[in-house]
Amino acid sequence: MVFLRPAKGDINMKQKREKLSILLIITLGILIFTPSDATSLGISSLNEVTSLGLFENKPENTQQSEKPKFIAFLYNQKKIHLPESIRQNLSKGKEQVAIVVLENSDAFQSFSKRNYVKQPHLDKRAALDDYGNHLKKVRQEFVEFSIDANVEISRSYQYLPMALVNIPNDIALEALTKSPKVKGIYENEMMSLFLNESLPLINQPEASILGAQGEGTTVAIVDTGVDYTRAEFGSCTSPGVPSACKVVHAQDFAPDDLKLDAHGHGTNVAGISLGVAPSTKIAALDVFSGNGAYWDDILAALDWVVVNQATYNIVSVNLSLGSSIRNTSPCVDSIAVEPFSRLRSVIPACL
Repeated sequence: MVFLRPAKGDINMKQKREKLSILLIITLGILIFTPSDATSLGISSLNEVTSLGLFENKPENTQQSEKPKFIAFLYNQKKIHLPESIRQNLSKGKEQVAIVVLENSDAFQSFSKRNYVKQPHLDKRAALDDYGNHLKKVRQEFVEFSIDANVEISRSYQYLPMALVNIPNDIALEALTKSPKVKGIYENEMMSLFLNESLPLINQPEASILGAQGEGTTVAIVDTGVDYTRAEFGSCTSPGVPSACKVVHAQDFAPDDLKLDAHGHGTNVAGISLGVAPSTKIAALDVFSGNGAYWDDILAALDWVVVNQATYNIVSVNLSLGSSIRNTSPCVDSIAVEPFSRLRSVIPACL
């Protein structure tokens, strides 16, 4: 076997090319810095770059210079989701109510890797509690930040990294957009009721023949509530009473209208769900006030689902609601991304 050793001239030429490439990168880095950026790095001119020792052939044991080492990088200002309407309304002096998504990616990834859905009940609770404790710290840090930023927090959630806030002016908005604690800012939009499709469309008859009827499971209906006194739900006097009652839990997350279902839509959707899975149970989560549901109430209901998934074995969440917006591609920048990802992490049917 023959090894070809490059000529000395080739090595020198290679080293020169490498140094030239480094010089070009550093020059580009300096050109995009503001004067204050350069000063903070201890660099007052291009000539000073050569004094940092990047282009000198030094013996390996030579001590490093005490001057700061320059590392070239491209400067990117932090960009987050922010509806233009919020900025425009604030510029007109109109205080804004918005939903802020808080940064907690590392903790959520750690929680997801614990295979929550495959764990016994007690281990699920421990995993969820660990994640909840982390979010508690995240919320506390945001509370401290909000005081300095003059941002009022009016609602937060136990297992969702989100908060409903009041933004009084442009200065407060600027503080939010620049904070590393904030991942996105969204309008607290009102959703409207939408109708379900028919059973054949989802191949329900075929699933029922195979024995998939929902035994031992619960479906969360995030809607207008459910009139559980109707015979179709077991003529219940209260959730879970009598034992044949199909509705195991009912709760208002929007302002309580003192009615089981002021509209009838949620009752209809729950009936459709029982048509799909006759043996399942229903958790009736009322998020509507009149004909609309605001996102902060919807998030509270979804947060409840995350907390209580293991208790009721919730395998599906139904939201027959929406807005006038029509999407033809995945909504990667939607306010629903964070809560839905949490639901998928705890509900087996979503995996």
